Order: sequence, then structure tokens, then C-alpha cells
Amino acid sequence: MLPNIAWQILNKNKIKNTQHATRHIVWTVIFWIYCSLAAYEAGIGTVWDIISYKEIVGGINLTPLSVNPRFTQILNIYMFVPFGFLLPHIWQRFRNPLRVLLTGFGFSLLIEALQLFNHRISDIDDLIMNTIGTCIGYLIWAFLWLIFLRKRKTSAEFSKNEPIIYILLGILGVFFLFN
Repeated sequence: MLPNIAWQILNKNKIKNTQHATRHIVWTVIFWIYCSLAAYEAGIGTVWDIISYKEIVGGINLTPLSVNPRFTQILNIYMFVPFGFLLPHIWQRFRNPLRVLLTGFGFSLLIEALQLFNHRISDIDDLIMNTIGTCIGYLIWAFLWLIFLRKRKTSAEFSKNEPIIYILLGILGVFFLFN
């Protein structure tokens, strides 16, 4: 929570002047916790892994769908559904499906790259399944928005790069603060 708290303190002046600040802060904390948990559960390497091992790079599987569908592929899809849902729900700028897809792909790519630091295998299947999960999350959000939330078009945004900052804070928090 330390990186998120630091970010909120540094931006408290922007937050106080916004009509939807409380709701926005709650949702961004949920988003940050989600990003941290996703990175932690995916098993990214930490700074301690780099210090502990002489050889830090794991393996990379670049053959897509080389194994029959596995339970872990389904779990990868489920793990990224909240990501695809939360981005457009919190930030109006991310109500564009391509922007959500690319951000989910980037977050997944970052996780896969950081898994190399603790002798895990980065798998192209994980990248594909995570991106599919992001798309499903966006579709769920779009469906619910059409039914329930279309009238509410306002959302609080304090920085156009705010979601990227929370993604990076979540990953950096796991990378530097977990052992």
C-alpha cells in the first residue's frame, strides 16, 4: 500500500478539488490492490530474487497454444477480467476498447517479463489468455454500462496517465517490497 498512499498524498490537491473524489479514490485503491495481487499471484520476480540468484533469467515459450487447453489458461483469462472491467469503469478515457486491450496486453507483457527474474517461464499463451480476459472484462463493462450506467457520463480523472501509474505502482510495490 505504500506506493499508492505516497501517490495519493502527492496528488491530494487535485483530489480535493474534484466532485467525485471519494468514489474515485475508492475505485483507484481497488484497482491498485488488484494490480498488486495480479502481479504477486503471477509470480513476478522481486529485487530479492535478483540478489539471491547468480543467473536470473528463466525460459521463454514463444509457441502459441503449444499445449492443449489447460486449467491455468482458464485461470489466466479469469485473472484479467477485472482489469478489463475496472479500466473503463474508473477512467472515461479508457472507454475505448482498443485502449483497454493495449493496456491489458502491456500489463500482461510486463508481468511475463518480470517472471524471468525468478526462474519462471514466460509463456506466450499467458499473454494471449490475459489479453482475452481483458477483452471479456471490457465486454462485461460495456454490456452493464449500456443497461445501467449510460446516463452517468462523468468520471473523475486526476491525470491522463493515472491508470498506468497505478499499474506501475502495483508492480514496483511487489518488486521492491515483497520478499
